[in-house]
Amino acid sequence: KGEGGEEGEAGDGPSPFASGEVTQEYSGGDIGSGNGLQFRFYTNLIQRHIQGSLQQDQILKGVDFRAVVRVWLDASGRLVRSELVGSTGDAETDRALRTAMAELPNMGEPPPQNLPQPVKLRITNRVTG
Repeated sequence: KGEGGEEGEAGDGPSPFASGEVTQEYSGGDIGSGNGLQFRFYTNLIQRHIQGSLQQDQILKGVDFRAVVRVWLDASGRLVRSELVGSTGDAETDRALRTAMAELPNMGEPPPQNLPQPVKLRITNRVTG
């Protein structure tokens, strides 16, 4: 042990700056604009809200699917329109998704001002077991 209580050589041991890799690419608005970060944060909220709600749906909770949807929200955060982009590959799942999306509860949080719409999201459900 050195004087002053230091242990080891300089650079020895884990660094607080080596906290791991960033694994998610930024895909919000312009970098450097406060709105871009707000939009990305809110888009993630929408995605979690939709996926959580769909996992409660009696038909969809037992089905594996991957889909892309476009959604439009009003100033209060209520989903006012949604559309399935393409297909999940199963007409019954597509129908169930459209029905469940039309019945989603309010987000409960208003979107950032000037949020570009529609918001395009990838939603998935993986049944384990």
